[in-house]
Amino acid sequence: MKYYLLAGETSGDQHAAGLIRAIQKLDPQASFRGMGGDACQKEGMELFLHLREQNFMGFAEIIKHLPRILRQIKDVCKDIKRFQPDVVIPVDYPGFNFRVMKWAAKQGFRVDYFIPPQVWAWHSSRVHSLRKYCHQVLVIFPFEVDFYTKYKVDVHYVGNPLLDRPELNHRPDAQIKDPLRLVMLPGSRAKEVEKVLPIMLQSMEQLPVLHAEIAGMSHLDESLYLKHLSQHPNLKVKLRKDQTNALLRQADIAWVTSGTATLETALMGIPQVVCYRAGAVSVAIARRLIQVPWISLVNLLLQQTAIPELIQQDLNPERLCLETQKLMHASGRDKQLEHYRNLRKLLGNAGCSEKAAHYIVGKG
Repeated sequence: MKYYLLAGETSGDQHAAGLIRAIQKLDPQASFRGMGGDACQKEGMELFLHLREQNFMGFAEIIKHLPRILRQIKDVCKDIKRFQPDVVIPVDYPGFNFRVMKWAAKQGFRVDYFIPPQVWAWHSSRVHSLRKYCHQVLVIFPFEVDFYTKYKVDVHYVGNPLLDRPELNHRPDAQIKDPLRLVMLPGSRAKEVEKVLPIMLQSMEQLPVLHAEIAGMSHLDESLYLKHLSQHPNLKVKLRKDQTNALLRQADIAWVTSGTATLETALMGIPQVVCYRAGAVSVAIARRLIQVPWISLVNLLLQQTAIPELIQQDLNPERLCLETQKLMHASGRDKQLEHYRNLRKLLGNAGCSEKAAHYIVGKG
């Protein structure tokens, strides 16, 4: 069979790569093409569009680059028509993938959505498009089944792909190290780094007892990080690219830009503070659409404030230092780690990629 995958973010690229490996076991003659990144390419997918071309954050940024995005969507649709896949597999990334999904379904291509957007949390009207245009929807959180079933969507729970990654099955040392090691995860998009990293570095000026490193991304220009670091010459902060998991394994505390990284950090057992800022226009639109009081996956899944979220103006050096200092003490750390244990129980067992592959290949 021929498979066309659509992954527009780093996390989606990793999830799609795992799915490719699992499909190949069931379908040795499979061929893969689509939008993705280095992880998908490493597994043998022929890239039509690299995810580095999708480096947009927030509604304002998307509006600014809308002509380019629409052109990319048009090009991807043309490429799907040339490739003639047996199935089109969008992976998360709804803004782009929903347009391609609708086009592909109308052209008669089968669409299996792997990891649909969190429509139960915001923009719930999208569930109607998933019902209309998807052959099946493969979800990664157990409670999503009831939500989609209510709307008569053909839904299957396959488990969470993060549990398939052995590097996330980490247990930190019980003893707090001296000095404490902090890892900063300022995001995988240039705009995220621009908004968040300066505040992280300002906060470091007030926390000299920490040994800190930045988890950078190789698909972002190094100058993006260095220009901010140059404004703090007295800070001993090191930039490490594409070493996020290795850095987290050595960390005592993490500052994490909201996204899949918050869940990854939790599964590795590292106490964290969520740091997020976006443009005013993006936030104004989001507040009209979001139906839940949290933005991190950890809090959304646990339905409580298990980890602190510093959003917009709340993300400032004073608040970030305060929340970090709480995690320097055993009581604050133990409280988060207890939440993490409950989170693991909620997510269930490993095997997500294999289960998803069975449904897609037709053996589920």
